[in-house]
Parts: sequence; structure tokens; C-alpha cells
Amino acid sequence: LIDLNQVCGESVSLSEPYETDMVFIARFPSHKRFLIHMPVGRRLPMFCTASGRAYLSGLPVAEIQKFLRRVPLKQYTPQTLTDPAEILKQIEAAREAGYAWADQEYYRGDITIAAPVWGDDGAPVGAVNISGPASRWTIADLRAKFSSVLMETARACSSGTAARLRA
Repeated sequence: LIDLNQVCGESVSLSEPYETDMVFIARFPSHKRFLIHMPVGRRLPMFCTASGRAYLSGLPVAEIQKFLRRVPLKQYTPQTLTDPAEILKQIEAAREAGYAWADQEYYRGDITIAAPVWGDDGAPVGAVNISGPASRWTIADLRAKFSSVLMETARACSSGTAARLRA
């Protein structure tokens, strides 16, 4: 994660699921100006965040649909997707691409990409994300520049997850 933080120069986080949210368990902030404070322990809704969508992209479609029926799809910013069909399209796009993205859906000015972290059983256990401000990035530019290194980092985090947790 530290290497990813230094390569991209933006904030990098590791999160894991808790109920209908993703909880940030590690964070390496950007040394550049970024006004969103995201402490370890912060919970963000899965449905409208890149980390949440990355995690959900590893689940079976029926499970995702069930999740979307039970979670409140609240509008946090003007860009927040609240239509379950549109959210499912974004999750499916994340599954195909290998990573998810969110453009100012939870916080105005926050552009984020995230890739799932996999457990030894092949199920998602969390997500790694890069977060940058809209003042420096467009979602297209962040995706184009850092999606490959993001997915490489998530793969490295996935190796031997269960064995490390048992140790």
C-alpha cells in the first residue's frame, strides 16, 4: 500500500466489509492538498463507493441484487447513483474491468478507483482504493493512469490472505 501511495501520489486505503458498509482499516494519505478527512475506522456505504462496488463485484449477481433490495440507497451528492439497475450495471462493469470507480458519489470532489482483495477461497474479503480530488483528476484520467498498478497491488494483498489471518 505504501508503494502504491508513493507511485500515485494520492491517498491509498484498504477496507473490509462490515454489514452494508466498507470500513477503512489502513490509510496512507496523499502529501498533496486534499480536504477530505478519512480516518481509519470510517465506514462508507458499499453501494456508492468504489471500494464497496469492487467488493460487491466479487459476489454472485443474486447476492448483489438481494443486497441492493435491503440497503437504503440514499442520495449523498448530486452524482450518487440510487437506481438499483444502474448500480448493478456499475458493479458488472467493475467485474469486467477488474476494478470499480466512483466519481463524487459519496463526497463532492472525491474521485476513487478500487480493486477487490481476494481470500484464499476465491471470495472477496476487502478492497484497495486510490482516492484523488476532482481538482487534480477526472475519473477517466485516474482510471487510465493508475488502474493497472491498483489491480497489481490488490493481487499482492490477496496472496495468502487466509494464511496471514490465521498466523
